[in-house]
Amino acid sequence: MALGTGTTPTMGEFGLDRLKPPVDGSLPLNGGLWTMPHYETFVAFMNQATRTYWWSFDEALHDSTCNANAMWNDLTIRDPLSSRQRPVALLEWNIEPLNQGNKLEVACAAKLTNVLKDIPMFQQMKRCLLDAMFFGKSGVQLLMKWDYSLGYKRAIISDWYPVHGDKIVFKYDRTPGILVNSTFQTSGVENTERGPAKFLNMVEQDALLIHKFEPEDSQYYNPQSAGLVNGSGLRGRIYWWWWLRTNIQKYMMNFVKKVGNGFLLVGFPSGNVLAKKAAQNAIEGQEGNNVIYAPIDVSKGETLDKVIMHVPTNLSGADFQWTIITGINELIRQAILGEGMTTQAANTGLGSTQGDQHGMTADERVKYDSNDLETPMNKLVRVLHRYNSPPGVPCGRYTHLADKRQPAEVMQASQFAMQAGMVVPQSWVQDQLGIPSPVNNEPVLAQVQPMQPTAVGNTPAGTPMAGSSGPAPQQGAPQQ
Repeated sequence: MALGTGTTPTMGEFGLDRLKPPVDGSLPLNGGLWTMPHYETFVAFMNQATRTYWWSFDEALHDSTCNANAMWNDLTIRDPLSSRQRPVALLEWNIEPLNQGNKLEVACAAKLTNVLKDIPMFQQMKRCLLDAMFFGKSGVQLLMKWDYSLGYKRAIISDWYPVHGDKIVFKYDRTPGILVNSTFQTSGVENTERGPAKFLNMVEQDALLIHKFEPEDSQYYNPQSAGLVNGSGLRGRIYWWWWLRTNIQKYMMNFVKKVGNGFLLVGFPSGNVLAKKAAQNAIEGQEGNNVIYAPIDVSKGETLDKVIMHVPTNLSGADFQWTIITGINELIRQAILGEGMTTQAANTGLGSTQGDQHGMTADERVKYDSNDLETPMNKLVRVLHRYNSPPGVPCGRYTHLADKRQPAEVMQASQFAMQAGMVVPQSWVQDQLGIPSPVNNEPVLAQVQPMQPTAVGNTPAGTPMAGSSGPAPQQGAPQQ
């Protein structure tokens, strides 16, 4: 049977580039092949004809695409998600040459740094890639052009647009594709179970950045979720908690709508159909008004308290439901942030250290997410390096400065080190604070320290270390 037909894997599914057949002795361990292709590790095949991973790979998509869309617009989810994304998108970054002593590599890294800084809304581009935290994967399509504005030719990213994670599909050999309209006719368009998708060749993939969040494998008996290998987002993990909260909220609002304002008991003479109709018209026609007009028959001794009576309703049931809702919201928040009381106060008892031990700290979370984001960003750097640097020059590495401390932390650490007898290099402090060394005798700002006897290394004669000034007492003289 030929490769790529039926159940026989293609060369790409085995782990090889489809365009470059293996050469004997030129590949590493196991001939550059997977010991077993990933899609073969399940009890059944999904999409064997199209050889793509099944689209409903997480719990939200599997249960309801409508609910999956509603989750993305839920403020309970978007707020903590944004709180997790913003610090990473705001991180300082640089491109490190492989050899700091090579002037050509340093110059190429500086050139690429300027090209990246010129990307329109570069911060938002990174934030869009970080949407993979929720969907499992997210993309950005790049538009590259030649630029001569600086007096020389360089390749720049003139524009970009985000690609929703659910539009991205993968073949068994990890070739990425984007769902397209049926009217879009070009090479590489193939049908999937969701519709046509444009699968990118090796050159086209350079213009697509894809960020994958925490790839996972699925159970042997759950081939429908095999697509988690290309990224598993928070959406699928929190879905059933969100579903439970949404339904409780629906029941609570229905309860409040019906009985939140209590009941009006309206009386009418028994068996008098006309009187009942008049009472209905009087009350129901004025629903929502704070003034209600009701007819009474004074001649028969009727009074308003006997015709209309307001019965308040106990809302303790709604309060209990709201307590459950807020509790689930907090669980969702903690799941998205990956921690609980490290950034939120809670009553844990006197002397409790639970806040220090409850999940990741904010710094750990930023480092964790920024390290993953470096993967698509380094792909972007390699693409730009290919067009902007001379042949043979090694490409630098995009790195987030996630370990850079805050000024208060730097000063506190420096003071502690000096008090412990250690020497703190001035260059390190300036680098941590982002303060450059003065050049060309430029004016500087400095605080003049007061003169202290110990500052010169000894104590001048006649100057006491402590106590009042005056001559030292003579030997044998009585002490005062």
